Formats: sequence, C-alpha cells, structure tokens
Amino acid sequence: DEWHMTIGTEDTESLKIRYPELNIVEAPYPIEYYDSGMTMDLTVLNAQKEMTLHMIISSKSLPDERGCTAWYFADMPHDLVTKVVN
Repeated sequence: DEWHMTIGTEDTESLKIRYPELNIVEAPYPIEYYDSGMTMDLTVLNAQKEMTLHMIISSKSLPDERGCTAWYFADMPHDLVTKVVN
C-alpha cells in the first residue's frame, strides 16, 4: 500500500520491428501479468542471430495522483536501454 512497482518490457510491436524475420504473433498476447509477476511466452523458431530482451523495473511511493508515471519510466526503447547498460 506504500509503493507502486511497474515491470516494463518491449511490446510485441517493438519486437516485430527489431526482429521482422521471426514472425512474432500478437494474438494471443504473449505477456501475462499476475499479482506476483509476469510470464512472456515468446516461442521463437529458427532464430538466425542472437536475440536480446530487456525488462525495466520502476517504482514510486504512494499516494501519488500521477497515474502512470512508473509505467512511463519502464517503457523504454531497446536501443536506449542497451546504450545505458553497455
């Protein structure tokens, strides 16, 4: 009740742009969220190169009237994330 945590990763649209050859399916949506975490079901066949994914965790203390600020910080483009961590 004191914190809001958001886990963010690329959506399927972003993944399809980065890996057009993989034919990633958007329906059913491959990411499921639970109270205790999330699962990503990305079955990839015949990948011809190394794939990279990222997850960003952000948090904010409550109360906070700004609805989606933690989500905003977790939703980052992959090229920006790799520049920061490399």
